[in-house]
Formats: sequence, structure tokens, C-alpha cells
Amino acid sequence: MRRKKPNAAIQPPKDVRLDQVSHWSTDTNKQSRCKMPGCSSYIWQKCTKCNLTLCVGKGKNCFFKYHTS
Repeated sequence: MRRKKPNAAIQPPKDVRLDQVSHWSTDTNKQSRCKMPGCSSYIWQKCTKCNLTLCVGKGKNCFFKYHTS
């Protein structure tokens, strides 16, 4: 029997998430869901420091919200 992967991503500590140092959006080679709570978009970008996929672009900016609140 195959085990399912856990849905929750490993979150960085709050002090790292909010430090505003070296958080860069980069393209990934695999599409996955945005890890911002309440967002269910599929995206191709992730934060290089937090290693989480977060929306960046028109209409949604989970990347900014995640790193400032």
C-alpha cells in the first residue's frame, strides 16, 4: 500500500520568514500548489530561501503577503 505525501509544507521559522533578507522568487521545473494558507493556485515559482512555492504575478501576490505578515 502506497502512503500519501503530507499536504502541509514545512514552514520556516517566523523570524526567517519575516527577515526580508535574500528572499528571491525563482522558477521551478515542477508545477505545484501555492503554500499560502487559503490559496489553491498552481504555480511554477518558489522562494529560494524558504523553499516554498508562492504566487507571484497579476492578481495574486502571495509571495509578498507571506513575507510581510
